[in-house]
Amino acid sequence: HNTKQTVSSAMAMRPWILGLCVCELLAPGVAKSSDLPRFAKKWWSLGPFASGKVEYDGDPLVPLGGARQLFERGPGSGLKSGLQETFLTEHATGGSVKWRSTEARVSDDGFHYVQLPHDHVPFQGLMQNPPLGGSADVLHVQYWAVGTVKVKVPGRYSFNCRGLHTFEIVKSGGGSNASSIGPLAGNIYSDSFGATPVDLAEGSYRLMARVRGKVPMQFGCSLKSIQKALQANVQPKNLPDVVLGTLIAGPSPVDLRVLNSGDKWLNV
Repeated sequence: HNTKQTVSSAMAMRPWILGLCVCELLAPGVAKSSDLPRFAKKWWSLGPFASGKVEYDGDPLVPLGGARQLFERGPGSGLKSGLQETFLTEHATGGSVKWRSTEARVSDDGFHYVQLPHDHVPFQGLMQNPPLGGSADVLHVQYWAVGTVKVKVPGRYSFNCRGLHTFEIVKSGGGSNASSIGPLAGNIYSDSFGATPVDLAEGSYRLMARVRGKVPMQFGCSLKSIQKALQANVQPKNLPDVVLGTLIAGPSPVDLRVLNSGDKWLNV
């Protein structure tokens, strides 16, 4: 009886020991909530525009000066007249679109989810009579999306943008020649460990992204303060099976994913 009780107690302790080790690796340092950079609730989008295969696809705003310049003379100018500029597109009624604002939805885990508006485009009619290709092809489009981030305390922060392939961070108020950081890797597959570290000084910034996909489209971004250069992520499904304190299949490797948020190589 004593032997069984000892074995049972040991087994009960093992998950706690493992949990403590993993939590210590996973827990990032968090700045005071009042000092943490925040996304503005209002985001801006421009689109939809036609989108093709990656090999042949292009950004339709480049010939017009690029998304950054167009945003600066549009919503970024703060003038009502800046919202009146129209842009040609195959999808919209009348053949043109304008910059449109939309409010982000904040999830329980701190992600700001942006639903790209498409109510101004008659997609049902376009699917019945597509301009080119099949009915499903008309749903594959691209947008430009712009959000604002305010930084109170300089530091290193991690951007985790689910559903974005790439994005860039641009200093606000600098016009088309403002300094930018990027392109930065997004978290296109919404992985649990897909953050990108960025050093930011105090000030206001814009997150700009060209979003491609199938309507309806949304993406979500979050910001966290980085205090530890090395973080690890252990998924329970990748841990070896242990019965009575013994590995069932003998010694086996553990799938330990690590993220280096520092500015130099680390020996792991």
